[in-house]
Amino acid sequence: MTFPNTKKLIPHIIWLLYAIVLGLGLGHHELWMDEAHHWLVPRDSATLWEMLQSLRYEGHPGLWNVLLYFSTFFSEQVWIMQFLHGWIAVLSIYLLTVHSPFPQWVKWLMPFGYFMLFEYGMISRNYALAFLLAFLFVWEVKKENGSFRWLMIYLALLANTHLLGFCLSLLLCFYVKWEKPILRWPLLIYLAGLVLATLQIIPPGDHPMVTGLDWGKMTSWSTIKQLVLVFQEAFWPLHDFNRHHFWHTNWLEVQSLDFARWISLGMALLPLWFFRKQGRAVLLFYGVAGGVILLSALRGVNYERFHGFIYVAFLLLLWLEYSNLKLAQNRSLSIFVGLVLSIQLLGGVHAYYQDWKYPFSESRRTAAYLQSLEDPSIPIIGGYCFGEALQAYLPRLQYPEHPEESFCRWEIFSPEYLQELTTEDYYTRLLRYFLPLNAPKAILINHQPLDLSTPSILRQHEGSDYELQFTPLPNFTDNLKQMEAFYLYELDLIVR
Repeated sequence: MTFPNTKKLIPHIIWLLYAIVLGLGLGHHELWMDEAHHWLVPRDSATLWEMLQSLRYEGHPGLWNVLLYFSTFFSEQVWIMQFLHGWIAVLSIYLLTVHSPFPQWVKWLMPFGYFMLFEYGMISRNYALAFLLAFLFVWEVKKENGSFRWLMIYLALLANTHLLGFCLSLLLCFYVKWEKPILRWPLLIYLAGLVLATLQIIPPGDHPMVTGLDWGKMTSWSTIKQLVLVFQEAFWPLHDFNRHHFWHTNWLEVQSLDFARWISLGMALLPLWFFRKQGRAVLLFYGVAGGVILLSALRGVNYERFHGFIYVAFLLLLWLEYSNLKLAQNRSLSIFVGLVLSIQLLGGVHAYYQDWKYPFSESRRTAAYLQSLEDPSIPIIGGYCFGEALQAYLPRLQYPEHPEESFCRWEIFSPEYLQELTTEDYYTRLLRYFLPLNAPKAILINHQPLDLSTPSILRQHEGSDYELQFTPLPNFTDNLKQMEAFYLYELDLIVR
């Protein structure tokens, strides 16, 4: 009787365990606005072309949305998106555990870290697809007889996942063996992929990111000091354990912001030392880091989901340069990798536990309550964009600005509209949007509680006087993600 080789079984045990843990987590996870947005655009587009037209203001290529569009043929419930995203994440871990050369301790720690388990596993966005394609590329490169055709296909698809995926696709070209004669058709496929991605990335002239671009703010000292932190946030995503809204917090920065900056600068320089003999590795790592910093500056925020590209680029390089780095013999690199993976694990366990214990967004519970109301015909009014998480579970929510559409269109955020939001009285605007519904009452959904110290609110519209009366309904406020709480009110309109 022969027994299976334990060493060969362990990688499969790891990725199967990851699949179980991730599947259970996805079943508990509630969609928030960004996840819902990328689901609603393909779900509620009549044709593929209509969906692609709606993506013009996204700023990212739409491969993930194309996959979601075809997944709606199987189901229009959100579980199909989470199922698809879960398998993409599991396939990435399968490649890392079964086909990478890493020692077993790395394979045990890596899948359950913050980015692999939570940010790019539990939260259904286009990032996991980008990393799956990057891992497939590395796997093909490291084969003894890797296919040039498949390398070009992977890079072409990678360029169409995300703006940073486009950047990663270009940089990974330095690891392609450009032997002569170069196969023409695979190269044309890659070039076509780059052109297609570029056409999707270039924003229209009235895009808020274009009209609101502030070079002075982007290059200010306060912005630079904030951007310095991206490296320690990428390698050490340890959140503030004392905060309920832990997402996008950092424990080290809470303790000492200046100390965190020095740590981050040290982490920024360490890869330069580790890859000092591999020039293309240095180019890839700092090229990706530069893309993350530039995108963060353009958006004016530090997002962990961007920073994770720095961490994943480091993992890709460990795999690509494994034989040169000699991880087992390189003590300083082994200590750094072990420390990073241990902190990633701690961050992943904390985020997973919090998401299991509390709702990430209150969207699902709020939608369930609204669906339980006795009168299904009463209009439901929600704030534009921030009500998208509800739309994923509740298809009859109406936006006052665009009552016929379920998803947010970023082009609405023009300077004129933003000025209107800051200058027009909230209740006047609410009345203006509510009147065309021709209903005496509605359910109002807000992300913040209303001040009901005054029993009724009087406003005018086109010469007529109206009284707005609000009756509080149950509110849902146990969410982990900020701005994903929902306060409900019954709104009665009385003509004076």
